[in-house]
Amino acid sequence: MNKIKFNIDPATGYLSETDTKKYFSTIGFAVFALVVIQYVASIALSIIISMLAPWMFENVIISSILNLIPIYLVAVPIFIKMISRLPAVDPLSAPLGAKGWWGGLCCTVTMMTLGNYLSQVIIVWFEMMMGRQQTNPVATMTENVPWWVNLIFIAILAPILEEIVFRKILCSHLLPLGEGYAIVLSSVIFGLCHGNFFQFFYAFGVGLILALIYVKTGKLIHTITFHFIMNLLGGVFAPWLITKLDLDKLAEILNDMAATGQTAPDALLPYVQPLMLLALYEVFTYTAVIVGAVLLIKARKKHSLDSGILPPPNEHKVANIFLNTGVAAALAAFAFVFILSLLL
Repeated sequence: MNKIKFNIDPATGYLSETDTKKYFSTIGFAVFALVVIQYVASIALSIIISMLAPWMFENVIISSILNLIPIYLVAVPIFIKMISRLPAVDPLSAPLGAKGWWGGLCCTVTMMTLGNYLSQVIIVWFEMMMGRQQTNPVATMTENVPWWVNLIFIAILAPILEEIVFRKILCSHLLPLGEGYAIVLSSVIFGLCHGNFFQFFYAFGVGLILALIYVKTGKLIHTITFHFIMNLLGGVFAPWLITKLDLDKLAEILNDMAATGQTAPDALLPYVQPLMLLALYEVFTYTAVIVGAVLLIKARKKHSLDSGILPPPNEHKVANIFLNTGVAAALAAFAFVFILSLLL
């Protein structure tokens, strides 16, 4: 595909509204293709496999690999081809430092935790409105799966692939508009591409921190590392810990001890290590949340966001972003996917 040329209006120093809408529309159509082609390819692959080799779905490793094919071998290459028509800017390289690294990790945990709480509130509201319980796709994806499979596909492969797509590729093609546009819009798209309300809010929040780190340091290794830690904790460690903690059985043991007045150390012994790990996990999480919240409040005054080489006009920002065919198509696709996630 040919590159699209954009020119700054010499009279204003900004892109024209027409070029601004064209820029956002091109991004919108690329994201629309990413979403729609992924789902169409996934359905087509499922039909083919179910007809020719249904046993593949029973093998957890093969099924995990099959889940990656529609996204990264079909949809993402087309997305890259479409978005490559836009100019791209690589962020300047800058060191993060040990203090910045730990601060970035704490901020990431903060956004992850706050976003998760917000997601739970929204889901409870939907359950009350719809009169039915919603199924958490993360729990469905990780349950009854060996921890090492989750480690490979959720904690290692997913962060690498997603950071390349949403930070390296998407952010770089949004940076010509300015750092603010690159950070916010890439994070919104990252959250929406998760396709459900369970994950949208924390994915968006985490995306903000990861995009900020990438834009300010130019180092994808930092965002991959933070993404790895988040997925390791939420997608590997937590599900593994749940399998070790039968809370109903533990409550039954404690109730029996309270009723009889007798201790049962042998019965409690299997729960000691998991409970200690749970306590350490909670201490780490809430310590990081407090530190991260303080750093985020302070960072509002410290960090400035640079404008890009193709700055959009300050007037009609919302209209320029949303009132174009590409973004409208992408939002329609996301609306369909999110509604479907509530109904299934």
